[in-house]
Amino acid sequence: MRDNRLSFCEVIPVSAEITETIVDENIEVDNNMIEEYHEWLAEHHDGNIGLLINKKNHYSYSFDAQLEIGMIDSIKAIAVIVPDASREIAANSILNMGIRKNISHQVFYNRQKAIYWLEEELAKL
Repeated sequence: MRDNRLSFCEVIPVSAEITETIVDENIEVDNNMIEEYHEWLAEHHDGNIGLLINKKNHYSYSFDAQLEIGMIDSIKAIAVIVPDASREIAANSILNMGIRKNISHQVFYNRQKAIYWLEEELAKL
């Protein structure tokens, strides 16, 4: 599988069901970007989707974008990889605000553990 570039992030297919996302440094993600991202996900996934969000860069979301994150029904699990406690707090805040209640989500400090968790969550479906 090859990496893909959107206007604001890199999307990396990890498996048929899991996509890693690395948002660019120092940007504010807005509704147009979320729409572009959701369109990419819909074009590249046929079934359930697990998202691996890598927060290695500093960025923010507009309030409206926060409300739109994860609004595709096929998104079933989101794992966020963070490098430190401050980004863990920010990630949990975004997840609790913008994610549908039926999406499993968790924050991790280790990429491999996050992928393993996503695989387990998707296997339950």
